[in-house]
Amino acid sequence: MMRQASRYRRGLGLPLFILLFTLYFLSSSGGFHIVDEVSLFALTESVAKRGALDTNAIAWMQWVNSPGEVLGAFGPTGDVYSKKGPAPAFLAVPLYLLAWAIPGVGLIQATLLYNALVTAITALLLARWARRLRHDRRVAIAVALSFGLGTLAWPYATHYFGEPTSALCLVGAGYALTRWREEPRPRWAFAAGLALAGMVATVTAHALLLPVFIAYALWQGGRSWRRPDRESVIAFLAPLAVVGMALLAYNWARFGDPFETGYHFEAGEGWTTPLWQGLWGLLLSPYRGLFWYVPLTMGAVLAWRAFRREHPGEAALVAGITLIVVILYSLWWMWWGGFAWGPRFLVPLCPFLAMTLAPWWRRLLAGEMRLWNRWAFMTLIGLSVFVQVLAVVANYAQYEIELRDIYPTDWNDPLRYGPPALYNPLHSPILGQVRLLLRDLRGSADLFWLRPDAIVWGVPIGGVIVLALAGLALWRSLRGADTGRLLLLLTGMFLLWGGYTLAEASHDPRFGRPGEGYLAALEVIQARARPDDVIVTVAPYHYHVPMAHYRGRLPIYGYAQEESPHAETIQVLSRLLSRPRNVWFITGGLQPADPSNGIERWLAERAYKASDEWFGDFRLVRFLTPIAGMTPSPAADISFGDQIVLAGAAMGPVEIRPGGGIRVSLGWVALRPLTVDYVVSAQLLDKQGRLRAQQDSPPVGGYRPTSRWLPGEPVEDHLGVALPNDLPSGRYTLVLGVYDPGTGKRLPVSTGGDLVTLGEITVTPYQAE
Repeated sequence: MMRQASRYRRGLGLPLFILLFTLYFLSSSGGFHIVDEVSLFALTESVAKRGALDTNAIAWMQWVNSPGEVLGAFGPTGDVYSKKGPAPAFLAVPLYLLAWAIPGVGLIQATLLYNALVTAITALLLARWARRLRHDRRVAIAVALSFGLGTLAWPYATHYFGEPTSALCLVGAGYALTRWREEPRPRWAFAAGLALAGMVATVTAHALLLPVFIAYALWQGGRSWRRPDRESVIAFLAPLAVVGMALLAYNWARFGDPFETGYHFEAGEGWTTPLWQGLWGLLLSPYRGLFWYVPLTMGAVLAWRAFRREHPGEAALVAGITLIVVILYSLWWMWWGGFAWGPRFLVPLCPFLAMTLAPWWRRLLAGEMRLWNRWAFMTLIGLSVFVQVLAVVANYAQYEIELRDIYPTDWNDPLRYGPPALYNPLHSPILGQVRLLLRDLRGSADLFWLRPDAIVWGVPIGGVIVLALAGLALWRSLRGADTGRLLLLLTGMFLLWGGYTLAEASHDPRFGRPGEGYLAALEVIQARARPDDVIVTVAPYHYHVPMAHYRGRLPIYGYAQEESPHAETIQVLSRLLSRPRNVWFITGGLQPADPSNGIERWLAERAYKASDEWFGDFRLVRFLTPIAGMTPSPAADISFGDQIVLAGAAMGPVEIRPGGGIRVSLGWVALRPLTVDYVVSAQLLDKQGRLRAQQDSPPVGGYRPTSRWLPGEPVEDHLGVALPNDLPSGRYTLVLGVYDPGTGKRLPVSTGGDLVTLGEITVTPYQAE
């Protein structure tokens, strides 16, 4: 009997899982929609690659419209940390690591499958829960499909938010406590405690739901309450205590305060919305109303009485969870969730809406429902599925941007900007999706395989075949037929299609092309960098390129274009320059010495630029960090063309390995006003006078052009000379010249010739590490 039950569960569970997961993957965009997802992914990336907790790769997000809208907070050392609950980011790490280990697989595209897995598993667990409540197989599958296809679960299965994890934890806790109520064993209490610990680690405020679950576990009806055994209490509390302590340690490691989470309550975040406004917005408004985005919610409300008659304990659990979650987020300052589809904060309620429909599904499938009730119920289900299809087919962020034009932000006080379309149904995002599709299907499409320039037909065709096989297997299993061979065929087709589809998604041109632009710069870093190096970027609109394809371990510090770096930025950059290493600096769409690029100027004034390369619109600069013990050069008080005096110089290290870099510090003084912007050239010559390495740059990377020097004003300049990896060992001479870039002619030197000898460099015979 147990073997038959296991075979039965596999016969239903496997095709249900494959059907939902395939549909979620097929309807995925393959990328991020809003910055909340990016913040969570940045944490996953840091944990997976470096065992770190920062989100420095998107540090530029800290300086947006208002402090209340940023997605993290600064730690004591200037590093950025996400304010999002860490559980989803940590749970997705194995998926990220798997993608990282397979060449060619996009790291974003693979990690985005996390919520597809989570939501499909939630549907399976929901079906199991329905079976424990004595509903037959057909009802259990109907409940699971109502959740998986007819609620916000579908669109958010294609995103990288924490809400699907919350839904899984809530359903897992409910199912485990149902089992414990039937059979009070410690293992079920432990499972419930573990699920609730995950719930709190995803959203700390959801700790308010703990009393509801405890009451559900202990209530036996009326005024009767169960007294739990000691073993079950310990098993229930143990994971909650461990995860609670882990969260305190997590906060301490980031902020030095166990109770600091990264939210900016002092800047406007908090529970400040009038309750009536939040309730209207989350439940009924055209902008975010749950009843519009999930029409089956009306059915769930009407079916709750029947559900309560059959399952009073579970009905009380659903009511308690719903009441607390709705009130909690109605009061939240940004109850609408920013750029999102529908009331995303209510996604954790979706499985409970579907579960409440179980009595109606039983009556419908048993032929006990009146005709007009049947049509009304199926209309609600159909509308719910249709709305979710609209959500995944078109990119809703496009219409959100259009709404910002209709309801503009007051940039003098961005926090005054509230949710648009609260009362005008004509501006509902649901209708907005229809308009987008009618206006430009290709341009508004949000499916990774439906691209503006091509359709990857293999993905939808293969997906339809897998869906058909999954549906057939599910149907045959419900009829009690043998599905063994069909399940083998289904599994094989699913794995083949999934691998092919992931490969196609990973080669999406939106994330760059190998050997071009940003990716080419990253490939150079991957080939030349050393383990202790770092990457600093000023390319905030291209953050997704390294996130998708950079497979190295170097930490990335992503900043925005700013004339004067912020104090936290300077704090981090100063730390990066405190030890010998390379700082690989990438900019996008910016010319050298751009006055708005304050970070490059800061680096040019303190570090040593050793190379400067262009890759399309992207520029890669290699900076050498300062070192102690620079060797003074005998070259001092030497004039160049009676225009500039080299007051002094230093260099280091004077003993170096191939592949390393020589720092050259120069002190200049102009003798008179200059009309030419000269270039300084440092060259490494071998014993035969042959050029072996060179770096040319205007002073201070172009930020102190010679035409702007004042006579007698001292100017400190830095140059770096990168040595080839195959440079033979031996003694070399470092020389310096100054030339006019327009003519290429060097200025004559007062000591004779047009080059000044700075000193000798010894290259050791050891290979670069």
